[in-house]
Amino acid sequence: MENSGVNSLGIKEFNRSLVIKLICTHKDVSRIWLSNETSLTRMTLSNIINGLIDNGFLCNVRDLATENMVGRRPVKVDLAKNSPVVAGICINREDITGILMDLKANEIFRVEYPLGEDDTTDTLTAKMMQAVEEITGSTNRRILGFGVSSIGPVNIEKGVILNPTNFYGITNVCAKKYIEGKTGLPVLVRNDMSAGALAEKYYGFGINIDDFVYIGITDGVGAGIISGGELFQSKSGFAGEFGHMSIDYNGPKCGCGNVGCIEIFASGRNIIKTVNRECKTELKSIREVNDFCAKNETAMKVLLGIMDRLAIAITGLVNIVDPSRVIIGGAGSALSASLFKHVEDEVNKSVLARGSKTVTVCKAKFGEQANIIGSATIVADMIFSNRLKVLNV
Repeated sequence: MENSGVNSLGIKEFNRSLVIKLICTHKDVSRIWLSNETSLTRMTLSNIINGLIDNGFLCNVRDLATENMVGRRPVKVDLAKNSPVVAGICINREDITGILMDLKANEIFRVEYPLGEDDTTDTLTAKMMQAVEEITGSTNRRILGFGVSSIGPVNIEKGVILNPTNFYGITNVCAKKYIEGKTGLPVLVRNDMSAGALAEKYYGFGINIDDFVYIGITDGVGAGIISGGELFQSKSGFAGEFGHMSIDYNGPKCGCGNVGCIEIFASGRNIIKTVNRECKTELKSIREVNDFCAKNETAMKVLLGIMDRLAIAITGLVNIVDPSRVIIGGAGSALSASLFKHVEDEVNKSVLARGSKTVTVCKAKFGEQANIIGSATIVADMIFSNRLKVLNV
């Protein structure tokens, strides 16, 4: 069991990380509930919680609802008011967003800088470092680390943003090197869709789901894959480049050099462009497209055609990684529930496992914010999985 602890001094850090994760990803957590969930002895659990309280991570919470209970009342625990925090930098084609949040994904601080065609590797780096400076200067609380979520491809081992398509010629951004050099903190760089998947895994509609795919429909299309409860990734960072899965070998050429990529048809930018071209409109956003198509039968046929192409690509991905849920975020989260249901129905008609299981398709809890929340969640994931130490005791 993922939530099971072990009663051994040799794995104290593992048990501590597990307790932190459960408190941060659930509401109204009591010591009794933690004991039942982890199978840890009361003494082991008490030692862990008391140590975290002493170090400013946790606090006991008075539960007014149990004031008049007879007998022993459950003692609830939660993050302390000034508990340590995690920071994130999210980089896409429109802007750089810096965020500071606690380990329960409560946002504390945010800063944004626009990006555009005049930007270069140097100006992007300068804006990124300015965001880092503003984040570190915004709080007196201990920052446990920085996560960087970026349009790919990225080299996650070296922490370098490589050569994203249609990114104004910006290449080889050494995010890890510069941020670590300035702050002295751990820095982890991930593809933005992987970051979005982590946000949904711990705080969104992927909680308690071992196998799901997060698909972000933004200026591009990408995927973050959770398999067996873990983020699927390779050292090179190229895993999840779903947008460059070809669904039409006679299709138009993509910026990546391939032809017929799903990104050509179903990215936010291209959805808007296609509906405007076919319907002689000047819509500016996916939300405007969704609202217009809901009232116009011809436009809805155009949009359903795009959704059919997306369903074809998702079907191929489902056949490979076998998720139980597909979560769609980014600008695509502005699409209506009926369109998600249409994609779901088309996928379940075609997957190899049809008849034996149903894959659900739903909107991301964090919508267009998933990749931003995910940037800081990259650090939280390392803490929750015992890959980043939070205490030296």
